Amino acid sequence: MGVRVGKFAKVVEDGATVAEMGSYTASGFTRDTLEYTSFGSSIKKFIAGFVDGGDVSFNGFYDMTDSAGQRILEAAAEVGRIFTPGEIRIYVDASYYFTVAAGGTMFVTKAKSVGMDKAGIGTTDFTVKVAGAPLELLPAMSESVSPSPSVSPSKSPSKSRSASPSVSPSTSPSASPSVSPSTSPSASPSA
Repeated sequence: MGVRVGKFAKVVEDGATVAEMGSYTASGFTRDTLEYTSFGSSIKKFIAGFVDGGDVSFNGFYDMTDSAGQRILEAAAEVGRIFTPGEIRIYVDASYYFTVAAGGTMFVTKAKSVGMDKAGIGTTDFTVKVAGAPLELLPAMSESVSPSPSVSPSKSPSKSRSASPSVSPSTSPSASPSVSPSTSPSASPSA
């Protein structure tokens, strides 16, 4: 089945789940259209221009004690921190997440937006800009660091190969698109 239930979604920043989030929207990318109509033309002419990676907006309940999630994103917005591929992950469910593709970055453009109501719970929302590359959907199984039952603990090289984008230059996020959903973490080359 191709549809996903939203209750399994989450937003993760540097490995920590951003607390109390309940909704997100990835705007998707848009491509500029550049007009090149000349004198004497009766119909406008266009060519494709640059791609804008879009934005990811997420919101939920305000939790001022979430020092590993909401507070970190607020601080990142204040100092202009640049996130690289994999540092912000927008999970669809336990199996897949979105992150900026190789060569791209993300940065927080909206934070500390807090709403309070006398008869409700405080809310907050964040917006993250996607730049330099579009979002890509990746299988979450590639982040597993614990060995599967079919792999002995002595095979630590295969364990570290799937740990994170910061492992080695040969295990860069740009290699991820070749991973298919049917590939398991224990299927790493060992022969």
